[in-house]
Amino acid sequence: KGDDDIYALTETKPLDLNCYSNLSGIVKNKKTGEVVVNAKVTLYNKDSEVLAETTSSKDGSFKMKSDCENGDYLIVASKDDYKKDMVTFNNKRQEEVPSIELLLSQLDKGALIGTDLAKYLNIEPIYFDLDKDLIRTDAKLILDKIIAYMNQYPKAKVSVRSHTDSRASDSYNIELSQRRAKETVAYMVQQGISKTRINGSGFGETKLINDCNNTADCTEEKHQQNRRSEFILVE
Repeated sequence: KGDDDIYALTETKPLDLNCYSNLSGIVKNKKTGEVVVNAKVTLYNKDSEVLAETTSSKDGSFKMKSDCENGDYLIVASKDDYKKDMVTFNNKRQEEVPSIELLLSQLDKGALIGTDLAKYLNIEPIYFDLDKDLIRTDAKLILDKIIAYMNQYPKAKVSVRSHTDSRASDSYNIELSQRRAKETVAYMVQQGISKTRINGSGFGETKLINDCNNTADCTEEKHQQNRRSEFILVE
C-alpha cells in the first residue's frame, strides 16, 4: 500500500501484553545529523494496522512495544516540514529488535516573503551603466540565476525594484529607474517567466545604499552600487 493508505489507518491494534518486543531508536536530520524532537513515530504490521505510536524525545530517541507475531513490520517517522522516513524489519518472537535510526529530510520551502533573492542566493544585484537601462552581459548571468529560482519554485512572485545613483535630477532619475525596471522585467519574461509572476517599480535615487547623495564626492565604484535592480519575493 502507498504512504497515504498507511496514514489513513488510525485505529490501533491492542498489544498482547503477555508477548511483546521492545523497540527503540532515534530520529535525526538526514543532512545535518542533528536529532529531531517531537517527530511522530508509528509502527505498522504487515496488514498496515497501527500497532503503536509515540514521539521522539528531546534527545531524538523513542521507545515503544510491539506484539510478538512473526512477520514484517514497518516503522515510520514524520514531522511537519520534513519528508518522512520508514524502515521495515522482521520481528522474531520475544527477541529484541536492534535500535532503529530514522532519517528525516527537511523540506526546502524556499525564501520567505520579503526576501531579496539576490541576497538569498548569495549573488550581486544587477548593475547598470551611468544613464543607461541596457541589461549588461554580467547582469544577464545574474538574472538567469533569479530565473532558475523562479522555475524551481513556480508559485513564487517577484517585485523588481530598480534604482539610480544621485546624479541628475530627482524626476529624471525616477523615470530612468522605471525604464531599468521595465527592461529587467522584459528580459525575464523573454526567458519564460510569466508576466503574472513579476512586476517592476522604479525608485530613482530615493533608496541609496551608501552616502553618495547630491552633495557627496563619491567614486564611480560607489555610485555604481546604487545603480541596481533588486528582486523582492512578494508571494
